[in-house]
Amino acid sequence: SWRVHLLQVLDPDLYIRFHMDEPWDSPHNKTLIPEMPAAFRTPGVTEPGKTSLHVFLGSDTICGADETYSMGELSAPMQNLVAFVAGPDTAEIWTKPAGLQYDPADPVKSLGRIGDTFQAAGTGQGQVVELERKMAPAELRQAIERSPPE
Repeated sequence: SWRVHLLQVLDPDLYIRFHMDEPWDSPHNKTLIPEMPAAFRTPGVTEPGKTSLHVFLGSDTICGADETYSMGELSAPMQNLVAFVAGPDTAEIWTKPAGLQYDPADPVKSLGRIGDTFQAAGTGQGQVVELERKMAPAELRQAIERSPPE
């Protein structure tokens, strides 16, 4: 899971306790679910061990189909793309290796339920940004896609 890999920075002691050679839901790794770091807690999610922070999955997102990047490998334009988003109606176990499937034909739907005025998101360089509810689909595609349509 991308969240477990972030533990190398957020909580190295917890990271080394994960058995990376086992599935995310192995008996041992499941015992670590209750130890979810505060950084993954999100408003509106009350179930222990669950978060609504997700990466976008899709061929033209930072977390594209078969590609992974370290922070240092992201080009300047890619650092400004939306890499993850908080969608309160999409909570899942924080150690699960999953994300939100990005649909370029309907980028707003890809977000899940949006708050009253905005939805919190994060860029490839770790900055928190707001995606406005009234954002046009073309503008949203430009914020998410590595090579948005002209």
